[in-house]
Amino acid sequence: MPRDVQDMSTDSSKIPLPGRTGAAVTPYALAAVVGGLVCLYGVGLSVLTGLWWAELQPPGTTIAPLAIQSFVLRIEQGIYIAVFGGVLCLGSMVLGRRELRASTGKAPVAPSPRGRVMLVAAAAFLIGAVPVLGFFPPPQSTLGFRSADFHLAPSGADGPFEIYLVSNTFSATAGQNFFPVFGVALRDNRSGTVVAQDDFVSSYVKADSDPFAVPQFGGVFGAASNGAYVVVVRNSFCETLASPPCANATVEVWGNLTITSPAAYVPPELGFGIAGSAFLAVAAIQPGFGHRRMTP
Repeated sequence: MPRDVQDMSTDSSKIPLPGRTGAAVTPYALAAVVGGLVCLYGVGLSVLTGLWWAELQPPGTTIAPLAIQSFVLRIEQGIYIAVFGGVLCLGSMVLGRRELRASTGKAPVAPSPRGRVMLVAAAAFLIGAVPVLGFFPPPQSTLGFRSADFHLAPSGADGPFEIYLVSNTFSATAGQNFFPVFGVALRDNRSGTVVAQDDFVSSYVKADSDPFAVPQFGGVFGAASNGAYVVVVRNSFCETLASPPCANATVEVWGNLTITSPAAYVPPELGFGIAGSAFLAVAAIQPGFGHRRMTP
């Protein structure tokens, strides 16, 4: 077997480029490219999100708290994605240079390529997967409600004759978003027929400690902290419980509450990035895995 072919078969860390004699792309170079792309993506994500935020919220203006929460989350993701990508890029370049010095006889220790290549490949896979996780839709769950889950709670928070229906409590964690869709009907107690119905009533989600503090009716709500929350549904069919058509009717409520967790992928993203960085660190602090180059 020719000597150059034999050397190539015993060194799995060099892949010849087709059409170029003697040129090779090492796994370290490929990992450095992956890290550079990941770093550029993270920087771009943070910068573009910041510019979008500045465009939507000029100085002296305000936007919805959920929008601010989304912007902050994306900027934070961009920062740690860029950091992990930079670690992979620089770490792979350093390891590649050390491997090159060892293969040219400029270092007394020639590390076994297979061990280092496996560690670098694992690091590239884990860190490369960090930005990919951000493209998955956030996990969501749905809570179904019925009339038995609500109780009437008259309140003057949004008018003297406003009638609210408050749900039983449910648990939520900070950062979760709520999408309530509810309907209300009045059923006559004597005939059992529906005398009034609204399939899309105004509703909102608030902390159980003070459900009527600054009611904000809209489509999306967020959990500011871990704790118990309730759904508040507004019933505007009658001025008081004693006035028609509520006087001789039973209020029925139905609907669903969709809960999404935009930050659910942050822990696995951080875990993948930290694990990939740890693999690079192991490869760096253990330069020799197998054989030692004998020098006279």
